[in-house]
Amino acid sequence: MEVRQMWDGGPKRQVAMERSKSEHSMGFIPYGSEGLFAGQYVCDKCERLVPGLYRVNGGCGQVSWLCAGCKDELGPKQEQPEGLRRHREAK
Repeated sequence: MEVRQMWDGGPKRQVAMERSKSEHSMGFIPYGSEGLFAGQYVCDKCERLVPGLYRVNGGCGQVSWLCAGCKDELGPKQEQPEGLRRHREAK
């Protein structure tokens, strides 16, 4: 098994050339025309195997794919100043 970036700027996933019957290969799905099987995602920061990732935009157009734990470590987004918030009119 190896880890591959799925496309330029995309997330990393486990990839196997064949789906075996072992419990480690459970959840692998057919991927692409090369006959590959894609498994769990790999977090860009902690490099753990996870079932899903969040796309996080960084500065200068940099994109990271992070698990929930690593995304939460970034903290909450900065609040927009009061004068710039959209207000809904009461009906």
